[in-house]
Amino acid sequence: MKTIKKHKFFGVERGDSFYKLRLFGIGFKFRSKKLMSKKIQQLEQRLGAAEYNARSAARWNVFLWSNEEKFTAQDYEWYVASHFYERLGFYPNLKNPKTLSEKLCWLKLHYRHPDYSRICDKLEFKNYIAEKLGEEYTARLLGVWDDPADIDFDSLPQRFVLKITAGGGGQYGIRVVQNKDKIDCDEVRYLFHEWTRPWMRAHYYEVAEARNIRNRIIAEEYLEDEPGCECLTDFKFTCLNGEPQFYWIDRERYGFGHRRNVYDCSGRLLPVRINFPSFNGNIRPRHLDTMLKLSRHLSSGFPHIRVDFYEVSGRVYVGEMTFHSEGGYMAITPRMFNNKLGGY
Repeated sequence: MKTIKKHKFFGVERGDSFYKLRLFGIGFKFRSKKLMSKKIQQLEQRLGAAEYNARSAARWNVFLWSNEEKFTAQDYEWYVASHFYERLGFYPNLKNPKTLSEKLCWLKLHYRHPDYSRICDKLEFKNYIAEKLGEEYTARLLGVWDDPADIDFDSLPQRFVLKITAGGGGQYGIRVVQNKDKIDCDEVRYLFHEWTRPWMRAHYYEVAEARNIRNRIIAEEYLEDEPGCECLTDFKFTCLNGEPQFYWIDRERYGFGHRRNVYDCSGRLLPVRINFPSFNGNIRPRHLDTMLKLSRHLSSGFPHIRVDFYEVSGRVYVGEMTFHSEGGYMAITPRMFNNKLGGY
């Protein structure tokens, strides 16, 4: 048996017809490296989701949700500043913000827009984009349910995507189904029951208009870059005062190997990191000019908004629009770039 990595407690061993993964001294055999990698990714997702839910419920969300009526404007500022410090490592100046990160948090506390609720509600957002661009720019809607128990899996195709309409992102609030026959429908209903609890979107309470967004479950058509690709490549354009300034691309968003490349609007890779380290390679959207044009149109009238796109079968889709990228907690390095963007 040829050994790749061997350790008493952790490691990977390769035999003639199997791979063996050792965790905490316990061995697990797999028929192929691909299957082993998939199981490791699932374990990462479960551990990551469990940690996220426990931390959010115990420390932030339940506390904020249960004390909503007691919170003053100063309390919300404390909440945002505390979260900012924990994420970015420095205390924000929310009275005279300078960096883009500080200004996003200031906007979250003070800026209001009449279309905020429509844009943040993933169902209403489809109607918003249809009015602005046309129905063909968003994924086709397959179903809407108020209660997870009512999700009609029989009416859905083999591949589809389920989302909650208020909040969500990353591992939280979305389930991509590539083969309906291989999912546990009860487990899916359980997950969405957890995700639609009112305290799970308590961070939305920082913006008054978001507190009353109705949380539902929607099913959308399954989109893919190319056959067999497990995750769509999305191009996220940060726009300031109606002008796109840069965009980023994520890799391995649903595991611990999350990577992100940042590009200027000509497609040149920038020596900049935002929350995650960069990955090797340079990806340029085939429809960059179209995305820039649509970004300008959709971001007109907003001091800041992020517009996300997909490229599928030669077409451009709008994924979402976000008022506060990364919740406002953007760890941008070098700091000079953060200051420069704040000046815009």
